[in-house]
Amino acid sequence: MPTSPYQHLLGKPVIACLSIYTALTSSLSADTLIMKNGDRITGETLKKEANTLRFKTSYAGTIQVNWADVANLEMDEVQRIQLYDESLVNAKVLADPDAKPPIKTSLPKTNKSTIKLEDVSKIKPTDFDLHQKGLFKGRLGLAVKTETGNSDKREVDFDYTLSYKFANHEIASSGQAEYDQKSGANTKQDWLINVNYKNYFAEPWYLAYDYAAKQEKFDGLNLRQWTGPSIGYQFFNGSPVKLESALGLFLVSEDFVEYPDKFFVGPTWSLDYEHELWKDRISFYHRHYIIIGGETSGRVLWHSWTGLRMPLVWKIVASTEYQIDYDSQRTLENETTDTTFRLKLGYEW
Repeated sequence: MPTSPYQHLLGKPVIACLSIYTALTSSLSADTLIMKNGDRITGETLKKEANTLRFKTSYAGTIQVNWADVANLEMDEVQRIQLYDESLVNAKVLADPDAKPPIKTSLPKTNKSTIKLEDVSKIKPTDFDLHQKGLFKGRLGLAVKTETGNSDKREVDFDYTLSYKFANHEIASSGQAEYDQKSGANTKQDWLINVNYKNYFAEPWYLAYDYAAKQEKFDGLNLRQWTGPSIGYQFFNGSPVKLESALGLFLVSEDFVEYPDKFFVGPTWSLDYEHELWKDRISFYHRHYIIIGGETSGRVLWHSWTGLRMPLVWKIVASTEYQIDYDSQRTLENETTDTTFRLKLGYEW
């Protein structure tokens, strides 16, 4: 069938129209964030909780905005909003009616779907946020490491973290195990387990209670146990930064293989920090706890884990980790500081 010599030109107007339509619909479908200083930002509203709004832009990625600096938020679609009285509403516009000068928007002056900013507790709350469902998270890991300090060898380790949060309660557990053999004989039999309960009585403040146990059998420690209450504060809780710290008072008991057992009470300081460094692909983390003995000799125990974590495929993650175990008064003739470097593969959910 013969074709027209101009037929190939027909596709160009169609493509041009589609391009214009795509650009217009993209701009029309964007949420508009208006700041009190007059700045207008377009993008997608991700979530609002506590005093922070997470807003995704096409040019700066996800940004975090102080809710007190927001004058208006116009969303393209009606969203579920939780108010401070715990009621749920559907709304498209969140506004500051007392802004001076008044904020100019593209919406009618009377809009029944407008909610006052000061009344908004959460935007796009999940079932977990509404206390209708618990949140269970975890990570399992296997590690190949080189160790320097009291020993110099290769080992295979296992570690885990588990947490379940419901309403203002959270139960978490973490631990690791190291078992080595050399020439058919066990040379290392170490393990550590920690169980923690938190009650967010006035979020971001929380009360916590910990129990932990540690064994270093071939280094002369049958069992060290510590337990006690603490009070903590979440400085940041989300993406890209998570930071919390707690102060407490722990009771410590130690059962040694050949030496007299020890018992003391002392203050503690713990810290948990994680920061997404590059487009949700690389995260830096550091956590530690320090126990200071109530003895006149000034006993100090320090355990810390510092590393980089990177997701690979599916839910598999890779990480490098540097661990420090410090005991200012080792019972045996060992170094006070034991350091470990690990290369880990893990699975998280």
